[in-house]
Amino acid sequence: MRNTFCNKQFRSLMFTGSVTVVIQFLLVISDTIVVGNILGEQALGAVNVVKPFSSFVIFITSLVSIGTSVFYSYEIGKFDKEKADGLFGQGIILAVISGVILFLTGLLGKNFYFDYLNLSPQIEEAASAYFFYYQFVILLLPVYTVLLELIYADGDGMICNISSIVQIGLNVVVSIVLCYHIGIMGVGLGTFFGVAFSVVILLVHFFRKNFLILFIFRLL
Repeated sequence: MRNTFCNKQFRSLMFTGSVTVVIQFLLVISDTIVVGNILGEQALGAVNVVKPFSSFVIFITSLVSIGTSVFYSYEIGKFDKEKADGLFGQGIILAVISGVILFLTGLLGKNFYFDYLNLSPQIEEAASAYFFYYQFVILLLPVYTVLLELIYADGDGMICNISSIVQIGLNVVVSIVLCYHIGIMGVGLGTFFGVAFSVVILLVHFFRKNFLILFIFRLL
C-alpha cells in the first residue's frame, strides 16, 4: 500500500475506530468487574439491574450520534460546509434534549422500574445508590457521543483516542478508590468523572488550528 495522504488518513481513522470500539466494550463491563471483585454478589446484582436502562440509553444516543455523523459526512462530501455545520449544531441540540429526557425518565421512573422487578430490599437499595450518580452519566452521554463521532469525522483521531483512554482509565481508578469509601455509589461517581473529563478533552479539538466543524444553532 502506497504511503499517500488518503492511505495515511485511512489507517489513522481505522486505528482510532478500533480503539474506540475496544474501549466502549471495556466501559460496558468495567463497572461489573470492579463491583463484582470488590463489593460482592448483591452489589453486582444491583449494577445488572440498571444495565437494561443504560443499554436503552446507549441505543438512543447511538441513533443521534451516528445519524448526525453520517449526514455531516455526506454534506462535507458535497462541499456544503454551511449545511454540514448546521447538522452538527442540530446534533448537539438533539443530544442535549435527549439527555435531559432520558435523565428525567430515569429520575422519575426509577422507583416504578424497581417495583416492577420486585427486587429484594438489599439489591434495590444498592441499585438506587449506584443510580444516584449514574443518572448524571445519562445526562452527559448523548453530548459526549455526538462530539466523539463528529470529531472523529473531522479527522482528529488523536483527541478521540486520548479522550477514550482517559475515560476508561479514570472510570476504573476512581471507581476502585471510591468503592472503599462510599461503596457502590463510588462506581457510579467514577463513571460520571470518566465521561465528564472525556467531554472536556474532546472540547480541546475546537481550540486547535486544523478543526473544520463549527457549531451553528439550527434545527434543519
